[in-house]
Amino acid sequence: PALTIVWPSRAMLRRVQSLDLHLAAPCPLRSFSGLRELALRADGASMDLPDAPELRSLAVEAPGVRTLDLSEWTSFGELRELRVVGCASLSRLELPPSGVLRTA
Repeated sequence: PALTIVWPSRAMLRRVQSLDLHLAAPCPLRSFSGLRELALRADGASMDLPDAPELRSLAVEAPGVRTLDLSEWTSFGELRELRVVGCASLSRLELPPSGVLRTA
């Protein structure tokens, strides 16, 4: 049987600053707009990243994901640290245009 996740209210999701998830299937994360750190392991072929304008650290481990688009300035403009590990299928990575990425 599939897992059903019942998130708290949208206002509560905006207050979460750090999140570490291992997902077997895509899960909507758009409402986590207050994140500053995100570690995401995804087993599927796609992943849903949040619109988090204050996101500073992103770690991604996703063997099946082919593209990772971080080019949206309003969501990834403050990104300082990016770790991409175990992404064997990754063929396209679009980085944020901010020019402040310190660790990749």
